[in-house]
Amino acid sequence: MASYEEDLRYLKEKVDYGADFIITRLFFQPATFIKFESDCRSIGIQCRIIPGIFPIQAYASLKNIVRLAKLDVPEEILACIEPIKYNGEAIRNFGVQKCVDLCRTLLDSGKIHGLHFYTLNREYATIEILRKLDRCVRPKSYVHRTSNCEEFPNGRWGLPFAPSFGVLTDYHLFYIKIDATRDALLDEWGHELADKQDVRRMFACYIADEKNGRVKIVHHFPWKDEAISPETNFIHDHLIKYNRKGILTISSQPAVNGKSSTDSIFGRGIKKWLCLSKSLFRIFTSEKKIPALRAVLKKFPGVNYHFVNKSGEVNETSTEGEQPIALIWGVFAENMSRTTFLNVDDTKAGMEDLDKEKINKLIQDASKNSKFFKQQQRREEDNRRRIEVKLSKIKSFTPFQIEQAEKSVDRYLAQLDKTRDLSRTFCHIDMDAFYAAVEMRDNPALQHVPMAVGGESMLSTSNYLARQFGVRAAMPGFIARHLCPNLVIVRCDFEKYRADSVKVMKIISEYDENYGSCGLDEAFADLTNHLQIRTNFSEQQRTFPKEENSTETITFGMTAEEVVQEMRHRIHLATRLTASAGIACNMRLAKLCSDINKPNGQYQLESNVEVILNFIRNMPIRKIKGIGKVTALHLESLEIQTVNDIYLKRGILKLIEYPTTFDFLMRVSNGCGSTTIEHDDLQKSVGHETTFNSVRDSSQLISLCRDLAKKTVDELISHCLLCKRVTLKIKTVNFENLTRSKTLSSYTDSLNVIADKAVALLKHELDQDIELPALRLMGVRVADLKMKSSDLPILQFFSKKSTTTINENVHDVIEDIDNVDEDEEEEREKDENENEEFLSMENSHLGGCDSKLTHQDDEDSNSSTTACPVCQKLLLGDNEKINKHIDLCLNGEMVRTTIKEENRRTSPQTKMNKRIQLTQSKSTPPKKRQKRKSDATPQRAHGIDNYFFKTESK
Repeated sequence: MASYEEDLRYLKEKVDYGADFIITRLFFQPATFIKFESDCRSIGIQCRIIPGIFPIQAYASLKNIVRLAKLDVPEEILACIEPIKYNGEAIRNFGVQKCVDLCRTLLDSGKIHGLHFYTLNREYATIEILRKLDRCVRPKSYVHRTSNCEEFPNGRWGLPFAPSFGVLTDYHLFYIKIDATRDALLDEWGHELADKQDVRRMFACYIADEKNGRVKIVHHFPWKDEAISPETNFIHDHLIKYNRKGILTISSQPAVNGKSSTDSIFGRGIKKWLCLSKSLFRIFTSEKKIPALRAVLKKFPGVNYHFVNKSGEVNETSTEGEQPIALIWGVFAENMSRTTFLNVDDTKAGMEDLDKEKINKLIQDASKNSKFFKQQQRREEDNRRRIEVKLSKIKSFTPFQIEQAEKSVDRYLAQLDKTRDLSRTFCHIDMDAFYAAVEMRDNPALQHVPMAVGGESMLSTSNYLARQFGVRAAMPGFIARHLCPNLVIVRCDFEKYRADSVKVMKIISEYDENYGSCGLDEAFADLTNHLQIRTNFSEQQRTFPKEENSTETITFGMTAEEVVQEMRHRIHLATRLTASAGIACNMRLAKLCSDINKPNGQYQLESNVEVILNFIRNMPIRKIKGIGKVTALHLESLEIQTVNDIYLKRGILKLIEYPTTFDFLMRVSNGCGSTTIEHDDLQKSVGHETTFNSVRDSSQLISLCRDLAKKTVDELISHCLLCKRVTLKIKTVNFENLTRSKTLSSYTDSLNVIADKAVALLKHELDQDIELPALRLMGVRVADLKMKSSDLPILQFFSKKSTTTINENVHDVIEDIDNVDEDEEEEREKDENENEEFLSMENSHLGGCDSKLTHQDDEDSNSSTTACPVCQKLLLGDNEKINKHIDLCLNGEMVRTTIKEENRRTSPQTKMNKRIQLTQSKSTPPKKRQKRKSDATPQRAHGIDNYFFKTESK
């Protein structure tokens, strides 16, 4: 590797060949640049040297750049980033301020005459830095920046915990252009505005809506390209007079006191808001006129004034201290939450440092006035009303009530902490952009373009290039194309994805045969037992080819981290796809960890309570699975942005949330999660649904309904099932969902009966609402199932549900919410408890029988499979294991039959008759499940410096 001195000599040679200037790579401290500049001068380099500035904008991007550029990060910066590394907003703010300080020091040194910013298409931070350095001119007037109700509260009024509160940013205005072209403006104005007289004259025409001396009326002006607001009519003549005298008005407003925000002149459009403003007049004028203006204004003691020039040398006001000069559009309401249902969700990997303001505006523009947009507005309004009710309820709580609630929660958390299990080692494997990765592998031309998988109605996933534009899963394709015009959308091929998924799951099953699959592209594995067994592995058992068809090999070690590296390496060999992973002591934490080093990376969280709490409580709430947009809005209305805020607001949450929601939030705040992989594949229904273009014709809809009913019945018959309930689901073009169900008189698999009932439900809706909008989705589903050859209803129907709706394309994401023991669980009859104890051993076995096709064997494998004649699960393994499984199933069947007959003889109405059937409606309570135990596995801590500079064993 070349030394620093050699690099300088090469640089000198380049300059001698004719370079005009030098731009440095990024650095973190002024002394680094000053030394470099001095060293360059000492060897005769005389050209300009421009510092290259790169603001820290996201933890992931900083880590990658440091790795690629082989930079050393100062310890003081690492210490500042460590506690906020998972808080994107905090890191951006830190990066901006750090760069501002760096730039000021460099500029004050007198050694530089310019700055070069590496924006990497992320202009937001650069603009903020330039704004703070007073080197960036606003492109639009203050009038424009406060022109509508959605934009005005940003950084001015609103809930103090909103992300934008206190931030005056007009970054998005750089993307707002005057509608008129240059030629059109010249046609209006007659010529370029060359001097102040031109500006005065033209602005007077603009205000008065007059012709400019030619034939064109002036509709546009450099700092105001919309029509003058109606309230300007109150001072219309005065404005024209002032501008013609050389006092250029920037903005003005009349006094408003408590006018409704729906007022046609003073309002801002949203119901239930009140507006308040002082009269305001803002102007440009010459400093020479200030004495005359001051003399006039002093005659009116009720008027506040403030003179200021750009440099700040003139800064004179008539007020004292912090008294405000003017209040501009104060908006008063119980709730100031902004519409967020359409905003970009940047919690997905690869979307950490997006320009959210720009993307949100594009999303709004793409969907504005659409039926989808209007439906989202209705949802937002309903949500606001619920938040208002919640906030009103909170106001009724006394400090004593909140204090007592906090004490109660603290006792609960203390008990919860005693149940914490740090002894296990869980891994969450998540394939990177799975569907997109499969398509890019099979078509290399897609690897270097932004692409997504899905359709115009909905996307299933996107590659990492597309995510940089804000394109992500569960986004309508037409909105995605607006964000990224060059986006390539590929139709889904689920057969191909399932084939690769089988290979992935087979590899995972070798590390934990009881692994839990969460869709095609992710799974949990408990590595505790494997780590214990692995100590007896030979080196050969831990050695694999380095590449496909390669003679070179790689040997993996004994730790959890190396086991997961081995697993990911084998997945790549088998599929040529990459996977990311998280390692932690429970499933919730492992899931969070798998997102940290995406793509193609892994992260291990130390099994230490202090480390866990520090990790989880710095997490933004939207990173937590189970907290979606609606829940996030409700939490944000309570000033909750991070998991730590959940803990701080625990008293209020105890008083207002449902018990299950409260329990979930407390477990999240304490870093608790499930430590048992439970196979809950209970399928309670069979159905098909599909989306289509707008259809209003009743005959077409009835025909479609019968087709869906036939598909559903065909599947019902193929599994020898009967049903007793039929459900119809429809969605209108206005995105309103309707679901209607009807119970049949008896169990059936008759197509005529089921189709007629579904059609009857549809006709009822069509006849009942003659103004029902056209439909865009329909589904038919049957439930309350039982085996055709049995008198018992069956809820444990194991096949994957089929559907032709586009929603099938959106893969399931695990919602790791722990089960809560309800009070009624303790009130069951004594006989029921005794019988459940009798069944406890059987249930521990049945837990493994619930998943009929959990572990599928690869078609090319030499291993054979055997179907259990009782539970129909496909079994892998030797004869001894298979026989043991069948014995347990047969014994369980005999036990169930015996207890069923006894219950019928003694108490036909007992609840137990429902609970002990094979087709029980609830999964076995967690406390009854058999858990695997082993000693804890030592794990390494990963500080931020190790995180950046760890040695990869690839």
